[in-house]
Amino acid sequence: MNNIFSVRSLTQVALLSTLCYIGRIIFSGIPNVQPVTALLFIFTATIGWKKSIIIAGLTMLISNIYLGMGPWTLMQIATYMVLVIISLPIIGLFRRLKAMPQQIVGALWCGILGYLYGLLISIMWVKLYGIANFWSYYLRGLPFDTAHAAGNIIFYLILAPIITRLLKQYT
Repeated sequence: MNNIFSVRSLTQVALLSTLCYIGRIIFSGIPNVQPVTALLFIFTATIGWKKSIIIAGLTMLISNIYLGMGPWTLMQIATYMVLVIISLPIIGLFRRLKAMPQQIVGALWCGILGYLYGLLISIMWVKLYGIANFWSYYLRGLPFDTAHAAGNIIFYLILAPIITRLLKQYT
């Protein structure tokens, strides 16, 4: 599936975006705990960064129609795009490892992504809150970033074996 605009590829992107959307909506009652970050890392490692960026954008756009649209929507899309791109070197290392170290590295990286997401989103709000209030804003968000990181680790450990196998089988 080299052509990202083939019917099969577009269908795959639509289905995986729907999976992320459903996961985000189901867990929306638990602040910052949702499977999107872990799923995007799994997708990036399995089907590539281009599709993962499209999935990230669609997921945030569609889920925010339900959860609430605002300037944070563009910030979330941009943040997930950055997270997908900065995951590429880790994925290079990841592919050279055996199964068990892959699980450990993947889970730890997903935890780190939870903290990076919070940091990047906080940086994007600097224009609104001002640089003087950045550290206060960021530090108050750390408990939520910790919940995001812990959720990512758990979601990764549960979903990675299943999703990876399915994507390899049907891609």
